[in-house]
Amino acid sequence: MRLSPDRESLRAVRDSGAITSRLREEAERFESVLADLSRALARVAGPEVDREIEKWLGRICNALDLDRSGIFERSAPGRPVSLTHRWVKEPFPADPAVLVANDISKSALAKIMAGEALTFSRPSDLPLEMEDLKRWVETHGPKAGAFFPLVAGDQVLGIAAFGKFRERQWSRELLQRLGLAVSIFASAIERKRAEQSLQRVEAELMAASRRTLVGELAASIAREVNQPLRDTE
Repeated sequence: MRLSPDRESLRAVRDSGAITSRLREEAERFESVLADLSRALARVAGPEVDREIEKWLGRICNALDLDRSGIFERSAPGRPVSLTHRWVKEPFPADPAVLVANDISKSALAKIMAGEALTFSRPSDLPLEMEDLKRWVETHGPKAGAFFPLVAGDQVLGIAAFGKFRERQWSRELLQRLGLAVSIFASAIERKRAEQSLQRVEAELMAASRRTLVGELAASIAREVNQPLRDTE
């Protein structure tokens, strides 16, 4: 039986209210995940950062009923923005082992690396200038996505991506919290890079010190060898 227009409107309003309430509850539940994530990554050692990030990508997806997530990093200015961390829920397909963000969408990459987030609830939400991303989504999925810049200080280190293979709504509250989670990831990655840089500098200093020591030792031996010759003259 077909409902009257008034009843259809009432049901639409009621359904919309239910969706809004569910999304608000989802964002509030995510608060505890966010607090646990912050504590975990604050104390993790540099060498363990990558493994911890992949674990928490999975926990975030499970908490929000998402199907796939990943982090793309740019190792240095001018270098490609490449997939470095990934998580996928079975039986959904994983991202390719080697994946460069520039190959997915140049327009989306430019937007996100400029510091702007990008979200869509269905492929048709994507703007015309992101037709390349729309083609990627239609071929490889997911159907709904949220992409955030990985910002540390005044640098954009890369992109964090979350997706679902079905359409889904993203509330403003949830996106704000997801953005905070991405900020925690970015801080951990920045700390890991700083520790790696320090280790490289220390290794270079040690190597230089060894070269200096060897040079001094060689000079000392040469003096000792030449000394008897001078004494006999």
